Amino acid sequence: MPKPAESRWGILLLAVAVLSAIALMIPFLSAGPLTLDEHCSYWLIESDVPSTILERSLTEAAIPPLSAWFQWCLIQIGGRNELMLRLGSAIPYVLAIPVMFRLGKDLGGSMVGGISCLILAWHPEAMDEVRIGRCYGLMILLSAVSFLVTVRWLKSPSRWSYAILWGLIGGALLWTHYLTAPVLAVQLVVLLGLFRIGSTASRPPLMHLAAGVLIVVAFGVPLVPSVIRMAEWNSAFGFGQQPTPLWELFGPIWVVGLVVGLVMAKLVTGRSLSKPYEVNSRHALVVLLVWGLAPLVMMAVVTHLGMPGLNNPRYRVAFAVPGACCLALLLVRYHSPVGAAVGAVALLVAAWSLETHRVWQPGRVSGVERFHWREIALTIERDAQPGEPVFVQSGLMEGFLVPQFFNDPLFMDYVACRVSKFYLPSFHPRYALPFLWNGGAPLIDYYRTLIRQHGDQSRAVWVACATDTDLCRNSLPAMHLLLSEAGYQLVDRQTHSTAELVRYELREGRKVLPSDATR
Repeated sequence: MPKPAESRWGILLLAVAVLSAIALMIPFLSAGPLTLDEHCSYWLIESDVPSTILERSLTEAAIPPLSAWFQWCLIQIGGRNELMLRLGSAIPYVLAIPVMFRLGKDLGGSMVGGISCLILAWHPEAMDEVRIGRCYGLMILLSAVSFLVTVRWLKSPSRWSYAILWGLIGGALLWTHYLTAPVLAVQLVVLLGLFRIGSTASRPPLMHLAAGVLIVVAFGVPLVPSVIRMAEWNSAFGFGQQPTPLWELFGPIWVVGLVVGLVMAKLVTGRSLSKPYEVNSRHALVVLLVWGLAPLVMMAVVTHLGMPGLNNPRYRVAFAVPGACCLALLLVRYHSPVGAAVGAVALLVAAWSLETHRVWQPGRVSGVERFHWREIALTIERDAQPGEPVFVQSGLMEGFLVPQFFNDPLFMDYVACRVSKFYLPSFHPRYALPFLWNGGAPLIDYYRTLIRQHGDQSRAVWVACATDTDLCRNSLPAMHLLLSEAGYQLVDRQTHSTAELVRYELREGRKVLPSDATR
């Protein structure tokens, strides 16, 4: 294909990708109340327990603090609202599209760049994870920048600027999510010269590589205690989960979409008057397969070896970038521009046809429970006096760890974050309730002591409990018994299909005595 024609196709596809990515963010940005994971994000930004974003992230939460710092900046600009929190994921995702174009163009030309950014803009697994106010949009942007810097570095191996930039972007990736480490590992495999992206590319000098790696290590060392903590908690996070079948780990875009896309590209090319686009891409294709598929194979092995909690699609989001580029290269290679474009559309339609929701539906932020929990928080904000305690069964997986860490106020506040300060800004001590009351006498005495202490200061206690699973519902009867024995009576109840709010008050003339908390 002549270069001007190729460039026009690439720019056209880039424009379509950017505009469609923006359009696909609109249902997410206007989705209404926060979901559970978004409350976790906001808890990193604000908590009633004195602490910093850095402390809350590294000691309690499941992700490092970089995305929370970004969301904090947006909230300072636009105020505390759902839009600002979610823009922290949407903005980086849209910005990743032009970066993706540059990456594809460097590896296979403008046509590859255009197809790859179109696939990323509509990628089913990436879209589901990005359309939630978490770290995944930022993860995709940094992943795209990191792969682009790696390719540029391989083409200009002696430039120190690329070594330093690769290390800094790698550090930012680690501070966005712990499971971005495999991104840097597969890049390092290529940087070490085990695979080549082209006949003219070469391995960077050893000193340059060492400098880049040392920068990444410097960023990674402070995260080691948090990684160890997460590994120790893994058994709780994997409760009741089974390893995902291998084909599901690759996702419908690889298993079904690629086959349909290649068939359509071949059929259209055969009927097209334009010549197939021939690109010398063998080296780049091998590297992209290593970058895009090898980590998925490694994750499949790990999940089947006893860590089923890692089978969640969100942990594969960073590899959507090389995956999309690899798919684009396969579609463009030996196919006409129209054939490649039609093949890409067919690939995406086939992949989305296997999803449980439509592309315009933000699957992660569409549940009715979001409205119930907002109503619960607003009720407490309206009817409660500041300082009245709130006991919460959020349904968060860390609830399994309450019997172990109930003496950690910050941890208990985190697990209770479904009643976060986003909708309940006034001061209310929040305490998580366990899924299983299997902590013995120390756990029971802890809650009895809390009830006694707060009974000396306020007469009302609030209990908010998810009711959409048996495990969540089991938290409420035990708490009811503890409050009843301490002299509290149920005075009001707000019931929803997925959650319940109960208000208790001390009986008239009754005061919580020390004996109530110790007998």
